[in-house]
Amino acid sequence: MDPQMWASYWWYKSQFDEVKAKVRDFYVELDCAKAIKIHDIVAPIAVREKIDVSEFVRIRMVCNFNAVRINPAAADGQGTGRNFGCVRQHHSTNILGLYGLYTQSVTTSQANTFLKQEKALKEEIDQIEYILDNGRPIDVTGIIETLRPPHPFHYLAELCFKMQGEMYTQLGQFQSAARANQAVVACRDAILGQAYNDRYTAFACERLGDSLERVDMGAAEKAYQRTVRTLQITDGFDQPYSQFAISKLLSIQRQLNKRTGERGCCALCAAASNRKCTRCGEVFYCSREHQKKHWPTIHKKQCKPKV
Repeated sequence: MDPQMWASYWWYKSQFDEVKAKVRDFYVELDCAKAIKIHDIVAPIAVREKIDVSEFVRIRMVCNFNAVRINPAAADGQGTGRNFGCVRQHHSTNILGLYGLYTQSVTTSQANTFLKQEKALKEEIDQIEYILDNGRPIDVTGIIETLRPPHPFHYLAELCFKMQGEMYTQLGQFQSAARANQAVVACRDAILGQAYNDRYTAFACERLGDSLERVDMGAAEKAYQRTVRTLQITDGFDQPYSQFAISKLLSIQRQLNKRTGERGCCALCAAASNRKCTRCGEVFYCSREHQKKHWPTIHKKQCKPKV
């Protein structure tokens, strides 16, 4: 059996329950030719290896063959989802599977049109990355600027917006960079949900904060706060990524000269909290670590004993 099947499955088994549910939901049809073949391979050893066969098949299809999700629930939670079979059942090209937001039923003809659009865009992105990775003396600025995904919440949209954000940052066009980076975050939130925490989301928020520093420092603070909250979950407090994000956040807060955060929210990262500074009783913190970080840079100058 392909070792990648096991790698995908054990990666899935190590995730939190809400992540597992999100991944499982990406593929629900188990009657396409490839799914049936995987089922027949795994079924004889399922009891011995303690494997849920249908779960194993779904994860394999999502992680390696990438099911086509034509009609998922909308970003506001409304609408119904419909999953189609594996892309490679219909196309021999190595494409990754369509993700778009549509509320109406999708015909086979429409699905094929979407897949062609996706294939063309994926090839264009691959070509740009090849030029950039190999240092080719070709100006791709105009090409990157005109990249248009089939839908702003299509999974390829994240790649398009990320490229555009990086390009606008290099050009010093920070307003445009902020819009592109905001679109990356919105895309990830629509597909994975705002409660989903991983490094990629944290780094997307960090890039957003970097571009917003020159545009809207208040919004930059919120972006960095989400970066810190997310990295606290994925990496822990003491890891370099977390510490670097905290240093950026403190720099912004120092420039904003904020006296306190919102009531019931950590003054550093804005996470919900009911722990107050025992000296002044005015500022909240989600953890002792965040209070210690916030004290010498910000709160020490503002903290007044309770009368």
